[in-house]
Amino acid sequence: MWGLVPPILLMVYMYRLDKVDKEPVGLIFKTYIFGMISVIPAIILELVLGFVLDMVYPGYTKGTVYNLIYFFLVVGFSEEFSKRLMATISVWKSPEFNYHFDAIIYYATSALGFAALENIMYMTQFGAEIAISRLIPVHVVCGIFMGYFMGW
Repeated sequence: MWGLVPPILLMVYMYRLDKVDKEPVGLIFKTYIFGMISVIPAIILELVLGFVLDMVYPGYTKGTVYNLIYFFLVVGFSEEFSKRLMATISVWKSPEFNYHFDAIIYYATSALGFAALENIMYMTQFGAEIAISRLIPVHVVCGIFMGYFMGW
């Protein structure tokens, strides 16, 4: 399962960056699993919002404007909303969630769980060579920003 290696290495690296108050490994793992589960609501949202977009933007000639709307508003919103939702569900009321940097760790971990499962799905569909070109760091960066703002 080479699709799991980059997200896990990034997760370990980020965990080691936490110098003030290390988070429990069990809660990190829970958030990672919830991040993987967040693929399900993301797919559902993408299908529903994609259907709505197709109703608003009918026709067979879907060019640049359609693609911008689809990839930034439909896909981007669906994925980021789902990752945030699942990270919030997994840790928001935990007493271990007590420091600003904790939010960055947890939300980035959720994003890595999402990226890991998405990477595996792409690899099974398109072959192992697709793993090199996957945008796992983009998921992490979005998770870091999300955690930064959720930690305030």
